[in-house]
Amino acid sequence: MKRFVILLSLFVLTSLSFLWMFHRMEMVAGISGMLDVQVYYTPESARQFLSALGKAGRSIYLQALMIDLLYPIIYALLLRDIMRFALNRLSDSSPQWLRTTVVLPFAVAALDYLENLGEFLMIIRYPHFSPTLARITSRVTMLKWSGVLLILGLIALLFTVFRKRTA
Repeated sequence: MKRFVILLSLFVLTSLSFLWMFHRMEMVAGISGMLDVQVYYTPESARQFLSALGKAGRSIYLQALMIDLLYPIIYALLLRDIMRFALNRLSDSSPQWLRTTVVLPFAVAALDYLENLGEFLMIIRYPHFSPTLARITSRVTMLKWSGVLLILGLIALLFTVFRKRTA
């Protein structure tokens, strides 16, 4: 339980740090957010976003990417622990393949790191822009969000099954 509280606290703290960075971007550039909070973007929309941020906004974006070095591992550990909790409540009768799904959050975190690398490269190379890099990074973003939805759906299913077994 102590580990869960620590991970949840770190998750909330890093999430609030992102909100603060987004606010700073809004104040400096008039726009906020990051490419990786979008499910999909085109190379042209990525180029327009980076251009609209301006130099100061891109600098803040790089700072947000530094926070994003911790965020994926924090949420991967948190989601893994939630999945383990639900699986343990189902008893040892759950199939082994279902128990191996606890590695999914780490696959999503790996995709998040790849995505961050792509965004980092787009920012530091700006104004030189590679549509190919933007396209690849956007595809990684789509895979990441698909993985997040899969994990959240699995967690919801596990807790639904758990609730039915305890009723």
